[in-house]
Amino acid sequence: MTDVPVLEVDSLGKQYSVHIPGRWRQHTFNAISDVSFAARKGETVCIVGESGCGKSTLARVLANITPPSFGAIRFEGKSVELLSGRNARAHRKNVQLVFQDPYASLNPRLSIGRIVSEPLENFTSLDAAERHQRVEETLVRVGLAVRDYDRLPSQLSGGQRQRIGIARAIVADPQIVIADEAVSALDVSVKSQILNLLQDLQDQLGLTYLFVTHDVGVVHNIADKLIVMYLGRVVEQGDGERILAAPRHPYTRMLLASVPHADPARRLAIDVKHGEMPSAMFPPSGCVFRTRCPHATELCQQLPPNVVNASGDVAACHFADQI
Repeated sequence: MTDVPVLEVDSLGKQYSVHIPGRWRQHTFNAISDVSFAARKGETVCIVGESGCGKSTLARVLANITPPSFGAIRFEGKSVELLSGRNARAHRKNVQLVFQDPYASLNPRLSIGRIVSEPLENFTSLDAAERHQRVEETLVRVGLAVRDYDRLPSQLSGGQRQRIGIARAIVADPQIVIADEAVSALDVSVKSQILNLLQDLQDQLGLTYLFVTHDVGVVHNIADKLIVMYLGRVVEQGDGERILAAPRHPYTRMLLASVPHADPARRLAIDVKHGEMPSAMFPPSGCVFRTRCPHATELCQQLPPNVVNASGDVAACHFADQI
């Protein structure tokens, strides 16, 4: 791991306009708002939060699939948010995705070899023989066999299909891999195998990971940096080990309290108000988490919290130092 950021995100935001029945004007809401962080080469940045918090939108913006509404994205010091045409194509080689559903993300009519070779056809000048050899090497690297080259996705298990998705992501030698809920659809034992595979590939290839998940339980052993999102906003961010050991935002504590532990001594006790996440189109005033926070006061209703910085970590809570 180096100290030079390979990816820098500065005040990134994405807005959508939607038509609400009964209203003449379209309503604009922020799917993500004011997201800033840096990822170094060989580092794993975990982005966690409940469904609807903006994690996948952030992943799509960072992969240059969806353009941002405001803010800046820099890859190796160069702005990428406005890239188009040939330049955008060149950038996509360096940022690849592993998707959540290991079956829906694979074309059922194509062989495994054909699926994995597509990035090589798009981003490299290798001839057919060289592509075939590279694909076979990559299949072996992700724990599959050369004989799987001519098989179809339907002939493989869920864990094997996800290995194909990983092979497709790394075959063209990217620098950043965005794993969007990459293990959430897998069995527990298979999930562990895939996480171990991702860590091995990171050590071998020097990959930078952006690991998107709603399951805080899977990030304990992989997170170098942790970003906790709620309603499109970052509520806590910093060193993964420090945050998981002593979370400073009530929402982070709520997520950690939801992780089941057989040992009662490891359970995090917290009093959390019942209720669902509010609509992202109509977030609460002041602190967006106040409707579910046991520590909320009138101040939380009136003013958005300032970001409290301590020991290099940030927490968007009026009472971060008192919880």
